[in-house]
Amino acid sequence: MHPLTLDCTQNDDGATVCISGSLISINAIDLKSELHKFIKKRQKLIIDITNVTDIDLTGLNTLMFTKIKCSLKYSDMVLVVSDQHPIMKLIRITRSEGQFKMQSPIIAA
Repeated sequence: MHPLTLDCTQNDDGATVCISGSLISINAIDLKSELHKFIKKRQKLIIDITNVTDIDLTGLNTLMFTKIKCSLKYSDMVLVVSDQHPIMKLIRITRSEGQFKMQSPIIAA
């Protein structure tokens, strides 16, 4: 299990949070309260999970609750993730397609 790290960048229309490591069990539960700190009314929260190596249902649950919290504050949440990321299997298994606005990661040249 890789330790979970966060890197946040605030900007004019919201925040971008880059998450690295394992988004499983207690790490995911701890992350929920951290992510909610970045949600501002009528702003955009971009969550980049490109560098998340492992994710379980607790991690997916954390992202779902963050999306719900964003909706309650009339904010958008965008998940940056590739098609091959482990979360995609969880999304298919739980039939959660369409729950997240997704964006492919930008590959540096």
